[in-house]
Amino acid sequence: MGLQGDIRRRREVGLSLVGVLATLTGLFIFARGFFPVKPFLPGYAEPVGEAVHSRLAFILVDALRIDLVFNEEKTMPFVASLVKSGKGLPFTAIAQPPTVTLPRLKALTTGSNPTFLDAMLNIAEDSSAAVLENVDSWVRQLALGSATDSKLEPKKKVVFFGDDTWLRLFPENWFAASEGVSSFFVSDTKTVDTNVTRHLNGYLREDADWDALILHYLGLDHVGHLGGPQSPLMRPKLLEMDAVVERVFKHLEKADARDGRSSLLVLVGDHGMSEMGNHGGSTEGETSAALLLASTTPGHSSISATYTYPASGYHRHEVVNQIDVVPTLAALLGFGIPTNSMGRVVETALVKWSNPAASGRAIKANAEQVLHVLSAVSPSRARELLCEGKGPKCTNSLLLSSDPEALAQFLAKAQETLLTTFGNHDLTAMGVGLLILSLPVIIFSWITLLTPLGISSGPGRTLALSLVLYVGSFFATTFLEEEHEIWFFFTTSAIVWMLLRDLQTNGSEKLSIVGTLAGAASVRIMRAWSHNGQKERSDTSLSSLLTSISSTKPHLLSWLMGAAVATPTLFALLNLKSGAMTLGRRSPTAQKTGVQELLSRAFFLAIVSTALLAQAALVLLTHLVRLQSVSEKSELLQELGLDSFTALARTSYAAGTLAFCIIRVAQSFEPALWNPLNRVKLAIFSLFLLSLTRPSNSPLVVLLWGQFLILQQKVIPELIKISLIIALQKTSFFAFGGSNSLATVDLSQAYNGVTSYDVKFVSLLTYLSNFSGPVFWSLASLVLVNPSRGQPNKPFIITSLFHSTALLVLAASATHFRNHLFTFTVFSPALLFQGVWSTWVHLGSDVLLAQLMQL
Repeated sequence: MGLQGDIRRRREVGLSLVGVLATLTGLFIFARGFFPVKPFLPGYAEPVGEAVHSRLAFILVDALRIDLVFNEEKTMPFVASLVKSGKGLPFTAIAQPPTVTLPRLKALTTGSNPTFLDAMLNIAEDSSAAVLENVDSWVRQLALGSATDSKLEPKKKVVFFGDDTWLRLFPENWFAASEGVSSFFVSDTKTVDTNVTRHLNGYLREDADWDALILHYLGLDHVGHLGGPQSPLMRPKLLEMDAVVERVFKHLEKADARDGRSSLLVLVGDHGMSEMGNHGGSTEGETSAALLLASTTPGHSSISATYTYPASGYHRHEVVNQIDVVPTLAALLGFGIPTNSMGRVVETALVKWSNPAASGRAIKANAEQVLHVLSAVSPSRARELLCEGKGPKCTNSLLLSSDPEALAQFLAKAQETLLTTFGNHDLTAMGVGLLILSLPVIIFSWITLLTPLGISSGPGRTLALSLVLYVGSFFATTFLEEEHEIWFFFTTSAIVWMLLRDLQTNGSEKLSIVGTLAGAASVRIMRAWSHNGQKERSDTSLSSLLTSISSTKPHLLSWLMGAAVATPTLFALLNLKSGAMTLGRRSPTAQKTGVQELLSRAFFLAIVSTALLAQAALVLLTHLVRLQSVSEKSELLQELGLDSFTALARTSYAAGTLAFCIIRVAQSFEPALWNPLNRVKLAIFSLFLLSLTRPSNSPLVVLLWGQFLILQQKVIPELIKISLIIALQKTSFFAFGGSNSLATVDLSQAYNGVTSYDVKFVSLLTYLSNFSGPVFWSLASLVLVNPSRGQPNKPFIITSLFHSTALLVLAASATHFRNHLFTFTVFSPALLFQGVWSTWVHLGSDVLLAQLMQL
């Protein structure tokens, strides 16, 4: 029987390995088919008209949301004066999702609509070749014109300073001068901008010679990530950007007066930001970027902006698409409209600074160019638009006419078609991916049926039905956007079941009932903690309320952080005491004097306690310095060499690592210490996760520990406990502010202990900071459900079945809705997040990290 059990165990391990490999392979192949790289049309456009302006200053302020610029408070006073004087035209520029920098830069320079794959490539810092070197763009048009050889000497002098993403898109030899700054080191809000502005002294002199000046400022985006649009750092940053615009514009005025040229200044945001300060999704705040076109040439004075600002909302002044900037620049600067542009020339700008004949030529050239793109994407739709009301023998006479109104109507409809066409998916790759993804579902279903888990019991059938209902919700976009509602419902239902069970079996044990009620209360608090989902609604969350209160009571967050740090620390010290009492009793026959035993206990307790308390103190100090409750320039911190965030974070990591290693050595010598010291290791890792948690979320850590202690005391079937842990992983993710939107990816804590951008470390810290709740429960499961050696690993089997089923069904749903309007905004990010759950959370935390904790 023992031999048969061993054979069966090995077979299950082998099949599990096949299931894991199938998950990774199937996900990769499916993603290759679902996220195709959109092909670009070859060739480079020829100029079609005379230039109205001959010099360009293009200032891009990352995450410059429309209401941050154009408002009654005039937060950018010089920009407001340009609009008031009639020298500038303000717009709301709609940025199509995904609203992250790399795809938005592609859109702003080529006029195309990038794919969702560009959002995933956004974090790839290194690139061996310029991505857009052989793709038509206004940067190429300025530098090389319509020449096909990208190695030629630039025709015009273009200089660039700012986000180094530009240097990943365009060859450096196109710029007469350039310097890039890293766009991902979000804890830096100052030098990332001063390193751009310091170049202005040399390029705003009287003898400065350039045709185009491109500046990309990142500080405002970093302020948003760290504190949101209401951050106290936001107003000073807006004034700093306003001063830059003023310096550049006044230089253009003087330069034009000297040489008789005409200059155009463009101020634009690549995207907006949510009320949390993040971006990547499709909410109105994230897609509503500011746009200002200003010229030293007054133009037609009848064209000006008069506007009454609403109390809320983001669509202000004339609303255009962000890609419309590209053909507008082409018309005003006299170069060809980039070949792949889907933009419509902004007629208001043409009327302002051009003459009617030139405007008509620009609109006609724009219509012909957009027709070329539409014909390549959807020939049938192109003919349909051309032949509206013309009968079966129609030709493209519509474009050969000079009727501006007809051309404008065609452009509007063609652009709408192009922006809602998502390219050709590789159905073969998607089909193969789905087949491979079905393999782990079959494997883990079979193992589940052979393992005594109680699937056929009443609770087991209920859980199976819940899984069916959950994956069935993937076929409704609203449920994908509001997934948190499902998990808070499931978790609450599980707690109600536990309460009824307590009343039936432990009616006299009031402590058990009180614990269950406390668990229910904690879940309700977590539900109200964050502003979840992607539907537009006012933010009434507890975290928002806490942030508001802390603005008048600045030490409140410090006290809450102290309580959060104290919770795992006290838990660890109590378990250390229990472990120290056991130390030295390796066997009943061990011969030790009382003094020897006492010394071994004291030494172990002293070393581990010191390292643990040091880690806790450093984690707390890191947050107190960030909250400005403690100055990083204090004499004590400087004497200890801890006068920076980086030093504090790294030293806390070292202290936790030391405590972890000593505990593991003690466990290897004393098996009886395994369980109590596993709980200490959980506390150590919890402190590490706390160092990556926003201060406003620190009370949630106390709730997680409360739920852990309650669940630790419950005697419930393993199947129920494992399922509840999965539910708590999900609810904690949403409680900390997560959702199925890139906009909720928090980068504010992803640089603790990092001095510069490194894609490996920053990616890991980004994952741990955004999934700290699920990671906590991955490690807590080792204490709550610790499988015996030689027995089936029930937690792994159940979690593998859950995640593989969810990934397969979501991939099937995405395949079914591949041409849906919400493909980019709902299904693509949901698939990306499910991939993270299946790989990083399940395989990375549930399996690999859990095994590391057990070594």
